[in-house]
Amino acid sequence: MKRYGSPFRLPPRWRWITGSVLAFGSGGTAVAVWLEENGIAVAECAPAAVLSALSALLYGFNHFVFKAAMPRHEDLKSRRETTSGER
Repeated sequence: MKRYGSPFRLPPRWRWITGSVLAFGSGGTAVAVWLEENGIAVAECAPAAVLSALSALLYGFNHFVFKAAMPRHEDLKSRRETTSGER
């Protein structure tokens, strides 16, 4: 069987393109696989992050809403004066 050479040969001026295409092509595949793995990790870790954020919001809501229900120092002082005077 006779070999006729490569099916297509770039001119010398354009031969640098083949190396770049190989490097960027395989690099693009590696980046795609890496991004896919990161997407899976984000999909698995997102519920835990959202749960932490929601608990922080609930804690802040509890703190700011029910802080008014806590007795103030003045309330305790006036209560002591009225209870000690009644005895």
